[in-house]
Amino acid sequence: MPKISIVTVSFNQALYIEKNILSILVQDYPNLEHIVVDGGSTDQTIEILKKYPHLKWVSEKDSGQTNGMNKGLRMATGDIIQLLNSDDMSEPGTLKVVSQYFIKHPEAQLIYGDCRIIDMNDRELEIFHTEEFDLKKHLNLGNMLWQEATFFRKEIIHSIGYLNEQYRFAMDYDYWCRAARIYKFHKIDRILGNFRLHSLSKTGKSDENYRKEAYAVSVSNGGAKFSSIYFSRYGAKLRTLTGETHFSKFSRTYNSIKNHLWNAIHTKKN
Repeated sequence: MPKISIVTVSFNQALYIEKNILSILVQDYPNLEHIVVDGGSTDQTIEILKKYPHLKWVSEKDSGQTNGMNKGLRMATGDIIQLLNSDDMSEPGTLKVVSQYFIKHPEAQLIYGDCRIIDMNDRELEIFHTEEFDLKKHLNLGNMLWQEATFFRKEIIHSIGYLNEQYRFAMDYDYWCRAARIYKFHKIDRILGNFRLHSLSKTGKSDENYRKEAYAVSVSNGGAKFSSIYFSRYGAKLRTLTGETHFSKFSRTYNSIKNHLWNAIHTKKN
């Protein structure tokens, strides 16, 4: 079986990182490399990492999550790579499913699947069924892929390089945009990962910063200037100015127009 490298970046995530480690370890995949890049945690993270001799890990200050992810990618020796945040978890059976798919489909360079959203107690909140990937839709409507449910061959790194460290929140969105210019993505109709939604999660605390970066990523990769991402940047401000009722009416009207335009353009081109 091909070697799989899981790259996990962590900083003071002692509350969740052991669950992350075990969610991978219990799958008993025979050719696994789990890399943990810790940003110099001051909680119990290091004590937890020391409990698992199979881990390849380092703990040192870095310049942010993206820098840590790139460190992990440079350490990775696997044929297949996944970026799995320290508070998220793998899905049982995922590694064998992913491995077998890559073996059967040598033309596949990146595969993705559905993602389960869980709370701080591992309870399911929602299952996100990922759409068939479309680059133009990805650019203009936003990131279609869940990092927790995405795997790619190391060849992509050789081809497009590493994550862009100017991005602190939308680095994966940018990476998928760049990769999609060269490779076709393959979808597996299965839950491949679990994204944890909690009060301390980075995305949850930084929606405004994420939207700002996502818009920059979209435009720099060829997305429309006045895309759905552009308008989403001002949603919170508009809600405050107009009130929830008026904003909801505007939002429904805008989304309806957006979907009709997208479908009309897509149908005309086909």
